[in-house]
Amino acid sequence: MKYEYNITEIEYEEKENLPGAWKADDFRALLKEIDFDDYDTVAESDLLEMLVMALDDMGIEDAGEAVFSFIMGDKMSKGQIQNSIHKLEDENLWENYAEIELHSKMFEVAWMINKVFGGTYKKPICINLKMIVLGSKEALDSLSSKLDKGNFLRLLSSGMGEHFVINRLYEEQLKKDRFPDAEGIVWQLNSELKGDSIIIEAISSDFWFDDLEEVESIDVSL
Repeated sequence: MKYEYNITEIEYEEKENLPGAWKADDFRALLKEIDFDDYDTVAESDLLEMLVMALDDMGIEDAGEAVFSFIMGDKMSKGQIQNSIHKLEDENLWENYAEIELHSKMFEVAWMINKVFGGTYKKPICINLKMIVLGSKEALDSLSSKLDKGNFLRLLSSGMGEHFVINRLYEEQLKKDRFPDAEGIVWQLNSELKGDSIIIEAISSDFWFDDLEEVESIDVSL
């Protein structure tokens, strides 16, 4: 059964960092990985500054490899890492890397490399999308109970028309029960059923959410 909804008060906000990424513990752990002396005694307020200086001293090749390895673990080979270090100079790998499930991690890498070598490397931007979903009580209860990343994208796609990038690239997955690429497209998703509405907040790259920048309200069905 399909339910009708109105998505309203859509807010499109650019962010320079990914909430929850690169915490103080991560700064300290990376300092340890690059053999920084007394990494465990650096004041928390100084960790990022110390890390940036230490990585800068290493040069882009070694620093880039250290950051990639720290964030990616075994998800990328050394050759892939070395190739990606230079591509980040002029490519948005957090939007166009072949393995979509690594896009959010690419953003984390790009954020740190930009902090260290900002004059050479592009500053990554992600999009924080906020909205209020209205509908009947039955419709809201149904949506709230199954609002995963796949259904969130289905919700948007049903009201955005053929031009919407998700509709153009994922016509088949939108029709199926499973939407595996949704996990890589939507980096973070939070929702709350609050009275007669659902409050949704989602974060992804500009590539996926750009079509919504000037949209204030859409009618959808799911």
